[in-house]
Amino acid sequence: MATTKRLGYVGLGAAVVVALLLPIAALIWQFGFEISGKPEDWAQTATVLSGAYGPLLSLLTLGVLFMQVRLQRQTSDHVFEQAFVQTARTDIEFFLVKIDAALDAPTEGGGTARERLLAAFARRTLDELKSEALRQEALRLHASNPQLYSTWTSIYTILISLSWYKNTTYGFHFYTPVQKIVAIVPMKVGAALDNYIWCHSQGELRTEYQFSTILMN
Repeated sequence: MATTKRLGYVGLGAAVVVALLLPIAALIWQFGFEISGKPEDWAQTATVLSGAYGPLLSLLTLGVLFMQVRLQRQTSDHVFEQAFVQTARTDIEFFLVKIDAALDAPTEGGGTARERLLAAFARRTLDELKSEALRQEALRLHASNPQLYSTWTSIYTILISLSWYKNTTYGFHFYTPVQKIVAIVPMKVGAALDNYIWCHSQGELRTEYQFSTILMN
């Protein structure tokens, strides 16, 4: 991609040089390379060259302005993307603190949310997640600790916004936050959270789950 763009710039530069030399080459071809000592010959030559170079330089100026506007737009887009990615990373760090606290919070049924989550939703099949018994457990857990659901779905909302970078050369903008999540939330807990979210929403939350293997397909 970079090589193609570089070759394009080289070709454009060569075309500009040829266009600038063409009027002079035409004059030499028509009248020869003899230097005249007559002022009127120089005046006529200046008139011809100004008529040839006037429109050419105008087009060249427009081309330069167009490239400047394009470069400025690319710079603005890059600055916006960097600000967006930085905000997303900051938000994920904020929600990771929240999810860690929510997992360790006690629940009404006894035990922490992490313990109940792992006991009910770890290592489940898709058919089990569709069962009414697990659905009711998901509702009870949500009633006891609503922050668990809202925080985990907020993290996924951010990941969805970053997923555009996933298959690009800037894929690290997506995978780095995922690695941060894994550092705070172990894979087993993340899979249980995915299963819990899916069970609670009855599969209506459409997202690309990152932890539960049964929901990745």
